[in-house]
Amino acid sequence: MKHLFMAFRKSAFFLLLFFIQLHAQKADLIIYSYDRPLQLYALLESIETYMTNVGSVQIIYRSSNEAYEQAYEQVWHDFEGLERYRQSDRPKEDFKPLTMQALARCEHDHVLFAVDDIIVKDVIDCDECIALMEQHNAYGFYLRMGKHLRFCYPYGKNTKQPLPRFIADDGHVCIWRFADGVLDWTYPNTVDMTIYRKEDVQKAFASFHFTMPNTLEGA
Repeated sequence: MKHLFMAFRKSAFFLLLFFIQLHAQKADLIIYSYDRPLQLYALLESIETYMTNVGSVQIIYRSSNEAYEQAYEQVWHDFEGLERYRQSDRPKEDFKPLTMQALARCEHDHVLFAVDDIIVKDVIDCDECIALMEQHNAYGFYLRMGKHLRFCYPYGKNTKQPLPRFIADDGHVCIWRFADGVLDWTYPNTVDMTIYRKEDVQKAFASFHFTMPNTLEGA
């Protein structure tokens, strides 16, 4: 009877885990890549290693020659289930339509954007991030941001930026208002590993013009 009871307890534990995973909130992922299949490979490996509750993974990519295209084919071979969209020889014309198409295909209420030179270095549970977003009515969950960002590198490596006044800081997650930040800390729209509500970005993206990740952020 002891062995039967232990077997039942173990089965119940796995059923509980399955129930939790079934009801976890997920974020679909849209990645942009241009002639960097090796970096994309490393990003996908790091996502598999560290991230949980990621929904679909969609990749909008460009390759300037056949060598790059063959290297991308190796990526598709090694990572199953990727949805991919190859840009044409007029990438500025198809970037927005492909982005809107990818957004429309996202099945979950939240979406996460990334570019191919990012590496995930620590554990991320999208369900936990989404729950915190909704709890605090946050615009986004900025996985790239951290209290170490005291310099704004896009403006030059010597450009200092003070940290904003944090509304909350438990040592794990910080909350701030864009109005209290400068430079990186007042930049709401980014494709550098930020989770948004699909409804918010889909509505915004439809209303303005963009042709590449940089102009998407700027718009």
